[in-house]
Amino acid sequence: MKPEIICHRCGHTEAPAATDANDWDEINCMACGEFLTTHDYQCAIASRDYQLHALSLSIEHIIAMSRSKAGGGPAGRILQPAA
Repeated sequence: MKPEIICHRCGHTEAPAATDANDWDEINCMACGEFLTTHDYQCAIASRDYQLHALSLSIEHIIAMSRSKAGGGPAGRILQPAA
């Protein structure tokens, strides 16, 4: 299963072109010709490492936001040295 690319201009959905293309080759919409991305960027987005990295960052942000709302943790209070 290939990741789909959706054109932000016309909404046309298409699969990425051949994998033997150069990294700097453009992927354009087949319906309207709008530039969508490059092959290199599309491969990076579709990779498992990128998805896990993005998930990890989002979890870190959720934890930081919950701590700041609750008033706990480094984001919500200043730590005082023990007396």
